[in-house]
Amino acid sequence: WNPAARDAVKSQVSTSASFLIDETPLTLAHCLPQFVPSLITPTWHKCMNPLLNEKPANEKEHAYQVALHEPYTHEFGLKSTLIGMQSVFCDWLSGKLAAQEEKWKKKKKGQLNGDGLLRLLTRN
Repeated sequence: WNPAARDAVKSQVSTSASFLIDETPLTLAHCLPQFVPSLITPTWHKCMNPLLNEKPANEKEHAYQVALHEPYTHEFGLKSTLIGMQSVFCDWLSGKLAAQEEKWKKKKKGQLNGDGLLRLLTRN
């Protein structure tokens, strides 16, 4: 597993999203948590203000820079977790689709006619 995906799984065990990583399959009787979508902004490095890279002129500016770095770091951690969860879901979904395709292939192997040619069916 990708380290980010592993960390994302570990962080979601005790949250309302734990059903995504639970070994027990979901049934119709399960009540899923309310989905609250949120906007995903660009990653930390793309949206970080360039002024934060400048050397502070005094202690007050330094304190402001430190205070601004904290939310950027927190947001970056959340985005990393989200990307890891999406990776886990995509891997799971890919496996499900592959299994479904294999199931369909097995069903299609039976032949209606021994020679494999199409037949026009009539009432006669």
